[in-house]
Amino acid sequence: MFTTEYFNLISAALIAAEPTLLGGAATMSLRLVGQPFTPSGDSDPTNYPPPVFPGYASIPCGITGTKVIENPETGEVGFLLAEPIGGFNFKSNAAPTNPVSVYGYALIDSTDNKVLGSANFPQGVITVSVAEQVIEVSAIFGWLAEPLVK
Repeated sequence: MFTTEYFNLISAALIAAEPTLLGGAATMSLRLVGQPFTPSGDSDPTNYPPPVFPGYASIPCGITGTKVIENPETGEVGFLLAEPIGGFNFKSNAAPTNPVSVYGYALIDSTDNKVLGSANFPQGVITVSVAEQVIEVSAIFGWLAEPLVK
């Protein structure tokens, strides 16, 4: 059995050693997705358009604290992002003219403009319809768009 410290060390090494995936992503951002999608290996960010509502902005995040993990049931490798101060909270600062549907989120490599991973909300579509509405994305977990070990 591996200790948490060992696992974190291995995770950091995997991230740093994979410059084509997370190692080269000096700047990443978490964005909400404003259209239906199926999480997949699709790395084109235009297929994960952000929703449009007053006050929306993607949230920058970095590699520091990100951990690589494996799903024991499927063997898929994924990542767990360290939350920035204030968390991953998206807030409308005014009511949108029309309700806006939000389907999930995607992690974008801002340096190379590609999607590293994505996930749908487990509770389904969230509708933004009022001012000061907050969408909190917690326990960020998404499967990598590409496997770390090939």
